[in-house]
Amino acid sequence: MKQSVVTVATFNMHAGIDGWGRAFDYVKAFSDIPADVIAVQEFFLTKDSYEKLHSFAMGRGMQLIIVPLADAMINNLNTPLLQDRGPKSWGPGGRPGRPGKVRSFYLLKRAIGNTADSFPSSITDFDRYYDNALTDSLFEMPRKRGIKPLAIGAVCLIFLSKLPIESYKLYRLAPLRSDMAKRCALVTTLKSGNGEIEVAATHLGHITHGSLLQMRQLVGVCGQGNLPSVILGDFNCWGPPLLTALNHLRPMSSNQVDSGLSQGSNGSDVIAVNMSAEPGKKNLSSALVKPNWRRAVVKKSWPSWHPHSQVDHILINGLFTKTEPVDLHDFGSDHLPLAGKLFLEN
Repeated sequence: MKQSVVTVATFNMHAGIDGWGRAFDYVKAFSDIPADVIAVQEFFLTKDSYEKLHSFAMGRGMQLIIVPLADAMINNLNTPLLQDRGPKSWGPGGRPGRPGKVRSFYLLKRAIGNTADSFPSSITDFDRYYDNALTDSLFEMPRKRGIKPLAIGAVCLIFLSKLPIESYKLYRLAPLRSDMAKRCALVTTLKSGNGEIEVAATHLGHITHGSLLQMRQLVGVCGQGNLPSVILGDFNCWGPPLLTALNHLRPMSSNQVDSGLSQGSNGSDVIAVNMSAEPGKKNLSSALVKPNWRRAVVKKSWPSWHPHSQVDHILINGLFTKTEPVDLHDFGSDHLPLAGKLFLEN
C-alpha cells in the first residue's frame, strides 16, 4: 500500500502581540510553519488582519474557516504607568514566568451573540459593529487605569488547509464560569491522497474552570467517522489528564451550530461561521467509536520564554502508522507552536 504524509500544526498566537502589546509578524509566522493544515487560536480579527489572513490563504492555496468566539481588545501599553516596570517581564507588572496584573490582551464583557446585532457577516460591517462609542460599555478596566484600548476586534479560531475541505461541522461546547468565550469544536473532513482524514480544531477553557465538561463533549464528536483523526488545539490542560478524559470519561452531548460543504477549492474560499446561530442538539449514538487518542508531539509549549508545561496538543487516533515532530521556533506569542508529520497508509 502507498504511504502518505500529512503535516499539521497548532499555534496560539495571542492576538499577534507579546505581553507588552508589541506586535510580531504573524503572517511570517504562518509562512514559517511548514504544514498542510494549521489551527490557530486567539487570532485577533479586524478588517486589517482579515485582509492579511485572506491574502496569505490565497497565496498559499489554502482554504480558510473563521470562527469568532468573543469580542476582544488590545490595550495601549505605551504609558509611563506601565512602562516603568522594566522590560524583563513578559507582561506589565509581572516577572519572568508570571504575567503582570495589566495584560495586553483581554476578552470583553459583551460576548458575541448577546447583542441586538449578531456578529458581522461581512468584514465591511466591522466599523458599525465595533462602534468606538461603545468602548467604555464593552470593558471597564481601561477607565479604571486610565488606559484607552488600542484596538477592538474579535478573538477567533482559525483553520487553514491546503487539503480540500469536503465538509465541516461546528459544535458549541459547554460554557464555563469566568470564561467569556463561546468555546467550540470545528470538525472537518479533508481529502488526503486517495482517501479522507478528519481534523478537528478547538480551544478549550481552563481545566480549573471545569473544562472536563468540554472534553467529554469532544469524545462524542471527534473520531467518530472511522477515519484517521486528529484534534489540534490549545486545551489549557496537561497531556495525561487530557488523554484520561478523552479516552475514559463518559461522553456528553453537544450543540451543533453550523455545518457545510466546500467543493472545488481554489485557495480563495473563506467560510465565516456565525456562532450566534441557533444550535441544535446532537444525539449521542449508543455505539460510539473509541479512538484511543494519543499525543503525536510531546513538547513543552507554555510559557514560550521558559516552557514548563504542554497545554497545546496534536492528538491522533490509532489509524496513523507513524509520527515525527517538526521543529518550530518562538514567534513572539506566549505559546510555542507545535507541528508534526503524520504518516498513514492509503
